[in-house]
Amino acid sequence: MRREKLFSNDGFYPFIVESNVLLHREAIDCGRHMFELLLKKRTPERPLTVLDLACGGEPIVIAKIMESFPDRCFHYTGIDINPDQVEQARSVFEFPKNVTEVRINEGNAWDFRTAEPALKYDVIFMGMNLHHGTPEEIHYLATRIVELLEDDGVFINHDCFRPDDQPYLRRPDSHPENPDESFQLLDKDVLSSITEPSFTLDEVDSAATEPDWRIRYRQSLSTTAIERGGNKTGIESMNQHVNLRDYPISLQDFHKIFESVGFKVNTQRYNSQDSLGEFIAMAVASKHGVELTAQ
Repeated sequence: MRREKLFSNDGFYPFIVESNVLLHREAIDCGRHMFELLLKKRTPERPLTVLDLACGGEPIVIAKIMESFPDRCFHYTGIDINPDQVEQARSVFEFPKNVTEVRINEGNAWDFRTAEPALKYDVIFMGMNLHHGTPEEIHYLATRIVELLEDDGVFINHDCFRPDDQPYLRRPDSHPENPDESFQLLDKDVLSSITEPSFTLDEVDSAATEPDWRIRYRQSLSTTAIERGGNKTGIESMNQHVNLRDYPISLQDFHKIFESVGFKVNTQRYNSQDSLGEFIAMAVASKHGVELTAQ
């Protein structure tokens, strides 16, 4: 798993969040609805336990959601691979006062066996990270999530997805200019440790011409960042990251993968006129099914 400059303390990602380039505000609104449904099932005395995968140094989305319920108590655990982000989340970021327990662990959010004890969580959240994974890596992650989630808990994923009617373009295993720099999120022996079902993914060869949807996505991302005041260096860093690392599955693929391990899935495209609205959505996986509607 690579540590990315984009997500470091002096990287460009804080601007992306603050300027709502990737619709984090819409994710907060939709996430509040999911938390409200969960809290109705819990007694006020019981804290809601939250695991935040690839939390970063400023876990704003999940913090804003928890802050929206000042009369309820939360226990929060975050995992991130970047040491400076872990340190910032531990010592700088201010969590809401109703978050009475905070743990930030350094580790791989895609294989967190050594970074997180065997607990059960009411909510597992991942924001803008799933699109880095291949279907095989995402399937492995789903097997870990289903083990750690309470029976009536939810996995909430705010992310970008390719259109359902477009073929999948696979992420390269390594940097095209440096084969020693791996892009793989999981070791091959980890992936081989589980039985993987056959997914009917419409996949094109990795050497194929870049699909139109991906070009549109990159152009919309750059245009939005420029319009909202992003600096040239940051936008170049963002574009380089997207070009090399972002090969998202579709919402349809998400359904297939998570349903294969026993989840029921509901998805919501945000009610937004934003140019990136066709690519960004919230997917919610639960063991018994939950309603997900735009708020």
